[in-house]
Amino acid sequence: MINTNEKSTEEVIGIAREAAEKKGIRHVVVATTRGECGKASAEMMKGSDIELIAVTHSTGFKNIGEQELPEDVRKELKSSGVRIITGTMPFHGIDDCLRKTKGFYSTSIAMADALRLMGQGTKVCVEISCMAVDAGAVPEGEDIIAVAGSRYGADTVLLIKTACTRRILNTRVREVIAKPTEW
Repeated sequence: MINTNEKSTEEVIGIAREAAEKKGIRHVVVATTRGECGKASAEMMKGSDIELIAVTHSTGFKNIGEQELPEDVRKELKSSGVRIITGTMPFHGIDDCLRKTKGFYSTSIAMADALRLMGQGTKVCVEISCMAVDAGAVPEGEDIIAVAGSRYGADTVLLIKTACTRRILNTRVREVIAKPTEW
């Protein structure tokens, strides 16, 4: 495993591309909120046969009716051949609302917290891989590379066997390629 404590987003995305090419992975799924990771990934994947899927926060995640990925960045990514997925985030749905408003704790919240034991990026990688399958961008049961971060930028790269949210327990983190040792 590569420690990413001192790595830039671009270096982490380079690690993801190298791993995908070495392992013959067809899809790289990257988390992007405002588009910086998406744009950096699009640049890094140029000239490869890798299909890049960028997964955004759901609309309204931060503010009612607001999509954090600006429309001009969305258009730029699409024109670069990036497929963009925006949908309900598995660990930020109804249960998260009830946790925040009623103090309710659920199995999905417990699962998210357990994944965060390995870092926020690990939780997000699992989440975006499910979202990509849910949206039909990646076949269920296929190995992909997922890239996410703990705050802003990318710091985590996982090899994941995909499953849809409905069958999330079929998801397999096959390999931790890179992640921070401190978070």
